[in-house]
Amino acid sequence: MKTLSARLCPARYNTQQRATELAPIIQQMLDTATDERTWQAFLNENPEPIGWRFALGISPATLVRPQFRLGSDYVVDFMVIDTPQWTQVTLVELESPTVTAFKEDGKHAPKLVEAVSQTINWKSWVRNNFSTFKHEVLKAIMEVDSFGDYTALYRDRIIPCISAGDFHLVSAIVIGRRTELHPSETNQHVTNFLRETQHSMIYSFDALADPCIDRTK
Repeated sequence: MKTLSARLCPARYNTQQRATELAPIIQQMLDTATDERTWQAFLNENPEPIGWRFALGISPATLVRPQFRLGSDYVVDFMVIDTPQWTQVTLVELESPTVTAFKEDGKHAPKLVEAVSQTINWKSWVRNNFSTFKHEVLKAIMEVDSFGDYTALYRDRIIPCISAGDFHLVSAIVIGRRTELHPSETNQHVTNFLRETQHSMIYSFDALADPCIDRTK
């Protein structure tokens, strides 16, 4: 079994060629991949859709670490480090692309309730084990073979911020398809979700395809 490690995903420059390679594959997966394990395996090897989805604002690159461990208690599907105007660490939970995220009345469906509970548990673990968490994030950063053009960014900004605990921690859930989260519904539920779950975010699996498709244009 291949050992997983963190990878950098350039987010703003020179992404068109890679996006052109990934766009038809991820579009096909939206039509054929019906479980989260298939998506996890694909994204482990091709983390750009995760990295690009969580690239905020002017961030030049994101770092993506699949199967990030919180001690011996939890395994996070993806840990993402981003740098808009601050340093942000996002813990990402993948759920099934075939489940319904919301009930007809707009309330959370069972699988979304379960996913929210999971992300709350993660954040509680981080609060109770903050030094260990910082160490594990820094260890993931050191897995990167070469930072290239982003060496100064990591050396001078990101690593010192993580070491000092000066970063935002958020969580995100990828669940269901856009047919269950059409735009007007998404705006409403994301607002509620952010308020109710302490800065978590929710996306459909289609939202992973969007940055790939956008970068081919």
